[in-house]
Amino acid sequence: MNEAKLISFVKNIGIDISGIIKGDPSDFNQRGWLGHDETEQKDTVMFHPFRLYVIYKILELCKIPIALSSSLSRDRLPEHVKFVAKNLMRPVGHIEAATAGWNLIVELAIIMEPIYWPDITGLVSYSGFLTEGDYNKKLCTYREEAIKLVKSLDMTKWSNY
Repeated sequence: MNEAKLISFVKNIGIDISGIIKGDPSDFNQRGWLGHDETEQKDTVMFHPFRLYVIYKILELCKIPIALSSSLSRDRLPEHVKFVAKNLMRPVGHIEAATAGWNLIVELAIIMEPIYWPDITGLVSYSGFLTEGDYNKKLCTYREEAIKLVKSLDMTKWSNY
């Protein structure tokens, strides 16, 4: 989906994200924090819906640890915000380091999606060019390759994510 659809999708499930047409996803993508998928046009990136996991995790690290009622003391608020930013918020580099693992988790989920999503949703859609039998053969081959890939993964590394 394009960025506008992703933003709408993420907002609709209750995650507070910035933007309407463009926003946090392109910012995170440009910073190297959020992976993207196929490119529709030269300057347009597409995002798989599973990428909402990385967005959610980034936004969790971006939370500003200030009580909402702090805004009542407006004369002290600017200094309080400076203090919090300097002393209580994680460095931006910490966010960057954390996103690598989250993006790998999403990539693996996207790879496994064709195998498990039809069972999860109860829906199967076929290309107009494939019969059900051809689809099942391709899916079987894909499943074998995906399982081979998963078996080759370093479980010690993956347990850190």
